[in-house]
Amino acid sequence: MNTTGKKFGGRKKGTPNKVTTEAKECFQLLVDNNAPRLQQWIDEVAKDNPAKALDLFLRMAEFVVPKLQRAEIVDDSKKEPVTIIFKRDAG
Repeated sequence: MNTTGKKFGGRKKGTPNKVTTEAKECFQLLVDNNAPRLQQWIDEVAKDNPAKALDLFLRMAEFVVPKLQRAEIVDDSKKEPVTIIFKRDAG
């Protein structure tokens, strides 16, 4: 910043950080190159610790299928939470 308080130089607003972008690309390459071994690694962990293998599987699944978040809706007339239950059709 200068004495007028205006910023000069640097990235324009919305421009991705180069280092962050490169790090994400490297990590994506690492994941892509090791995806075929993933089942083997989970099977190895499951031999000694099935619960840990399931935990690893569920943690990885979050990157493919996002976790559903709880939402609360308040009935303004009663000031009480309304419960909404979502069920998946077994078909």
